[in-house]
Amino acid sequence: MNKLYILDFLISSVLAGINIKYTKIKDYKILVGIIWSIFIISSLFLNNSLTVYFISSIIIGFSSLAIYIILKIPIKKNISIIFWILYFISALVITFIVASKKMFFANVYNEPLMGSKGDDGTIGTKGESYYLKTYPEKCYNDLVLTVEDYLVQNMKINDIDYDSYEYQLKNLYFKQLLKRVSLSQEFNHYVFFGFEDTEDTKDTDMTGVPTKKYSSNICHYSGITSEVGPNYGRTYGDTDEQCQDDKDDKDDINYDYNQTRRNVRAENNYNKIMTELKKVVIKWCKFILFNNDNEDNNLKEKLGYDITADINNIVPTTLFNNDKIHENIDNNLREDMRYNNKTGRKFFDDYFLTPKYFEEHLIIKNNVRKIRDTENKYNPFTKIEDEELVLDSKYSGSNNLRNPFNWGKPNDTNNCGK
Repeated sequence: MNKLYILDFLISSVLAGINIKYTKIKDYKILVGIIWSIFIISSLFLNNSLTVYFISSIIIGFSSLAIYIILKIPIKKNISIIFWILYFISALVITFIVASKKMFFANVYNEPLMGSKGDDGTIGTKGESYYLKTYPEKCYNDLVLTVEDYLVQNMKINDIDYDSYEYQLKNLYFKQLLKRVSLSQEFNHYVFFGFEDTEDTKDTDMTGVPTKKYSSNICHYSGITSEVGPNYGRTYGDTDEQCQDDKDDKDDINYDYNQTRRNVRAENNYNKIMTELKKVVIKWCKFILFNNDNEDNNLKEKLGYDITADINNIVPTTLFNNDKIHENIDNNLREDMRYNNKTGRKFFDDYFLTPKYFEEHLIIKNNVRKIRDTENKYNPFTKIEDEELVLDSKYSGSNNLRNPFNWGKPNDTNNCGK
């Protein structure tokens, strides 16, 4: 509201200055100045709800104006009565304009009062709810929201102002990385088949990757593109036989049971892998936001410690403790003080920055971090590429399956499902 008052004052002042400047006769120049002074001063009083001062300024202002007209402006006697009638009307018009501006400003941001609640209607029939998004779409949305929530939490802990109506994660490269993980065959294969000894995945190699990936009754996308048609690339099991639906006998009493069992297992697998993926993604954010030595020194001074003190004793970090990170990642909010790197924040807030930005502007320049008593030129994406997912022992057997950063990359021989 104050912004509107200031804008009103500035516009009125500019118009008054222009009007006075282009009035040629001196007496009339003073006359114009008095009129604009009445308008601006009375507006200031009324905008600040000083009603008594407003009324006083109107009365004193127009009385002074009338006296000045009588003394300095010649008026013919035959039109004197008409002139003063018009003068009184003009004074009322200016007063009403000032009052109308105040009423307009007062109602710009006002909301109408809520009316009384009406009668409750009858409860409708309960319908069936469907979640129309696929697991990859759910995964991507969940990961983006996880990053958003963490960035907001981090900025609150570090007393950083942010616009709650804007997304904090704007970086397209990081979003694309989350999308690649969500759409990867590694993620999808784990959700729908896992790595348990079931009728669909009985045989596995030494790394835990299924060699018999699908039951011969299951219709799935195999990646074969030699055929054309609406169902190209969809085959039964590990064969080349084209398919459209699973071979299960839909008239069999066990069909719905088997289908439900697969759906429940997929939901459980999804929840399991998402619990760990969210932890990994938060850790990626922490790698990017990890303080350099100068920022740690500023943190020590902010907390009242000497610059020579060991920051790890003041605000310890579990970021490089691989055994404990998954236990503590959501528990220690004070630890977020160690994740306040300005360049990392710029990365999340910029649409087009990539890892090359870190190589060119951080590794070369001042980006020293003392990690475990060793000074390093720190590149967060080197850490991100090596970060491992913790699930069951079979799932973590292959390097590609351990590192979500590698999921969905083309031409990868370790790619599950190929």
